[in-house]
Amino acid sequence: MFETIAGIVLLLLGCYQLYATRNVFVYTKKHGNKSTSAFLPLGLYSGGLMGIVFLCFGVALTFHLI
Repeated sequence: MFETIAGIVLLLLGCYQLYATRNVFVYTKKHGNKSTSAFLPLGLYSGGLMGIVFLCFGVALTFHLI
């Protein structure tokens, strides 16, 4: 039971993380200029990667695959 709840929480966190990463990407694409940090692509990459990892672990925990 706990694994299922933890999986659902991770699925929600993963969806939110990917949503937030996409919003930052779209905002930066529209409003980015020379003062935009050079480290932003690394932050977007790590945010997207964490979202995917959360989704994978969420699916695995929800369906008792691990």
